[in-house]
Amino acid sequence: MRRHAQWIFASTLLGVDMVMTCLAFLLAYLLRPRDATPNQVIPPFTYYVGMMVLSVLGFVAAFFFYKLYHLRRGMSRLDELYSILPAISISVIVGVAFTAFVYRSEIDYPRVMIAYFWMLSLALIGLGRLVHGAIRASLYARGWGESRMLIVGAGDAGNMILEKIRTSPQLGYHPIGFLDDALAHQTVLGLPVLGKLENLGEVVRQYRIDEVIIALPEASHED
Repeated sequence: MRRHAQWIFASTLLGVDMVMTCLAFLLAYLLRPRDATPNQVIPPFTYYVGMMVLSVLGFVAAFFFYKLYHLRRGMSRLDELYSILPAISISVIVGVAFTAFVYRSEIDYPRVMIAYFWMLSLALIGLGRLVHGAIRASLYARGWGESRMLIVGAGDAGNMILEKIRTSPQLGYHPIGFLDDALAHQTVLGLPVLGKLENLGEVVRQYRIDEVIIALPEASHED
């Protein structure tokens, strides 16, 4: 279920990015300045469809390179906007390069239209991802696509993590239990301690754990 949900989330996010890229390109075309000369002929938008397709491909390639479809839970909206800024900048450059390679000098692509496209892409893709993230968080809070989590360490750090998860259902984590050498087979904050640290592999398999959080601040890196 979790993998199915993650695939749906990533696929719909890809669709949102592509639609917003096309919309940004269309608006950039509509906003391009018209010269005051009566002899100026603005090509119809159909003239630019091929260029738009190349731009969308450039965006998809750059976004995959920046791993923007590897959805991370708990990422703030501001951090997500910062993460797409360099990707969009590279995407526009790649799209222009694709266009120059395919069309050579056969197509009119004013620099001001490129600037509009960059700004509108940033605004529209950012907006689309914010809306998509809000919908995703709402579904997580309803238990759809939740990730089964095991907390290693039932001390203060583990308790803080559990409280954070319980007060943030939009993160989509479902705490299954703890592992702790001193409190094995007891209950902490209503969650069972499923065994000792040496039982990690067995517990992960038995309870179908998706993610493990280490809450042992006193442990060394070797441990």
